[in-house]
Amino acid sequence: MAKKKGGLLSMPRSIVSKITRPKIDTIGEKSGVKKMTKSASSKHTRTIIRALHTLMKNKALMEAEIQALSNSLATIESNIALNGGLDVYQKASILGQDVRRGGDSSKILVEWLKELNCKSKSLSMLEVGCLSSKNFCSRCNLFNKIERIDLNSQEPLVKQQDFMKRPYPTGKEEEFDIISLSLVVNFVPIPADRGLMLYKTVKFLSKENLSDDTKCTPCLFFVLPLPCVSNSRYCNEERITQIMNSLGYSLLKRKQATKLIYWLWKYDRKPDMTTIKDKTITSTFKKDQLNPGGNRNNFHIILENKLE
Repeated sequence: MAKKKGGLLSMPRSIVSKITRPKIDTIGEKSGVKKMTKSASSKHTRTIIRALHTLMKNKALMEAEIQALSNSLATIESNIALNGGLDVYQKASILGQDVRRGGDSSKILVEWLKELNCKSKSLSMLEVGCLSSKNFCSRCNLFNKIERIDLNSQEPLVKQQDFMKRPYPTGKEEEFDIISLSLVVNFVPIPADRGLMLYKTVKFLSKENLSDDTKCTPCLFFVLPLPCVSNSRYCNEERITQIMNSLGYSLLKRKQATKLIYWLWKYDRKPDMTTIKDKTITSTFKKDQLNPGGNRNNFHIILENKLE
């Protein structure tokens, strides 16, 4: 075959090779792909492959767990709906606390306040989880102001509000002499949120009589089902007392009934949750097994060492 003058065929082979061969290094650098050189060891390559396989396996396991949790959540939500949801729960609770059935816990609170010589029409109260605006404390003539809130209000005089999302007071007029948490904390599903709820109460209480021993306020009326402290693996009355003391509360009154336990706690000092010095511990009160054994419930309260 004749060589074509002036074309590629007339050039030396080394020059033709440089013109027609792509520059692999340049292409790799421009595309952002890290080139694999011949010097790369097979050991290093196997390490990369094994690491990728492990990550892919963990990803698949996590996706399966998420799907299983999603299915479980859907089942729980379906069962809640089948049982009427929160609305039916509220109606049943209202029926159970009907004064004719002796179920209005605010009667205990009023009796205690009178024993402590609280003046008529001088008190303000935030009633969290209020089921009725016609309960005993509403008719006792001790309060000049009662603010009632609930997650699922059943009447116009009860404001529908989540206490955990309620804005903190910006002035004295937004503070209260008394906060009522009657059968509320046990309804909170997450133990750490139970502790946070108790912590938040001090934010809403008046600070005027904080160190005045002659005053019964500011105070917290706190009611739990008795089994929460009498038959729990992780909670007892001593633990409740420790938690309340760390939040700045001192016990004023206590009553134990067949199914419920009632306390009135005076807020008389600033919270002190610095008893844990080990920085690796994330909570002042954790899930500790206090009462080992079967046939017990798992109710407990976790109080974080560092809160808002």
